[in-house]
Amino acid sequence: MTDEKQSSGVFLEPLKRRNLIKMGLAAAAVGALPATGAMAASLNVSEITKARVLPGSFPRAGIFEMHSRPIFALIHGRQSEVVVCKAYLKVQTADPYTNPRTGRRQVDAEILEWYADGISEMLGGSIHFQMSEGASRRSWVVGGKLSDYPATLNFELLYEAETPFGTLTGLRGTAKGTISSLPPALSDVVYMNKSFRVGDIDVISLICSTCSN
Repeated sequence: MTDEKQSSGVFLEPLKRRNLIKMGLAAAAVGALPATGAMAASLNVSEITKARVLPGSFPRAGIFEMHSRPIFALIHGRQSEVVVCKAYLKVQTADPYTNPRTGRRQVDAEILEWYADGISEMLGGSIHFQMSEGASRRSWVVGGKLSDYPATLNFELLYEAETPFGTLTGLRGTAKGTISSLPPALSDVVYMNKSFRVGDIDVISLICSTCSN
């Protein structure tokens, strides 16, 4: 049973969103799991399959695992909480090619596995996110006009969220941003769109920045 909904009705003012992102990134940088604030996410990447990489160019096909710090903002009236999660992402990339429609180099990707865990005081317990079975959506990385980097990343998937109030399934999430390498570098930032409601609490995603583990 669940009292959760797919969409969140809360609009965050730009200044409040920026402040929440700063809080989340600061917490992620020191590895803390704060109990008050907003949300963001971070990822750091290690290669499973070594791919030949030319300087400044997309790598050949390979499999990468990414450890990250997704950060979420929980909003209930005037109360807010920052939850920094620990996440894991496994991605299969294809060989790069030139997209005839855009004229730009592109790498198609398939998300093989994704999960994240955090703890929320507002919800009264742990939150577990995981990719739904067979729920990988079309994902890709598109290069720039003159070179592969900086490139635009777009990852999509269906996922579910387990909370103390129940489990919500069939959620759709995206991660988009500009990256300076593939896998993303530590300085790269990706913005997430993974938002939903748990009862009368809005859970809103903010950002994803790279981390070491």
